[in-house]
Amino acid sequence: NSARNALTVYGKLSVRGTSVLQFNSGQSLTIARGGFLSGNGTIAGSGIVQSNGIVSPGSSLGTLTFSNNLTLSGTAQMELFSGGNLGSSDKINVLAALAGGGVVQVATNGTFVIAAGDKWDLFDWTTGTPSFTFDGSAVALDPGLSWDTSQLNIDGTIAIIPEPSAWVLVVLGVIVLCRVRYCVPIGRSHHGTQ
Repeated sequence: NSARNALTVYGKLSVRGTSVLQFNSGQSLTIARGGFLSGNGTIAGSGIVQSNGIVSPGSSLGTLTFSNNLTLSGTAQMELFSGGNLGSSDKINVLAALAGGGVVQVATNGTFVIAAGDKWDLFDWTTGTPSFTFDGSAVALDPGLSWDTSQLNIDGTIAIIPEPSAWVLVVLGVIVLCRVRYCVPIGRSHHGTQ
């Protein structure tokens, strides 16, 4: 775990177990175009994931921690492992600023059924305002469900919600049920006859 100067990865680098990849002050790990960072552990320094570079926490469920800033201009591949109010998933922790406009791709391990209300915390950071693009195309959602990514760039979470069109159908169904229940023909009112 001796400190090192800057390191640029063009191939694959895996941080294993609870290992720490230590950098000298002001030095950083750069995942270059075509580079791939995976595993669990800590990058003790700053990280830069360039366009077409990939960071993928864990070899299954995993967390990568950056003790300094992370600029993510490439792709973060995150796997979802279980659902629920706070389901388990891969995660990236940044103990300083998180920046960049990279892509967040999600996939599942295929062992659970995604349902409305499921939520995952993919990122934690101290400062910064990322502008990620979300890609959930690898996950086949049941009809009537959609991704809610409105909080991804605010607190690092994504969730599953009913599609708005499903809510419209529910509301219309309630209106029709109320009309039928009270036997009010459409176009007539309860007001007395004249």
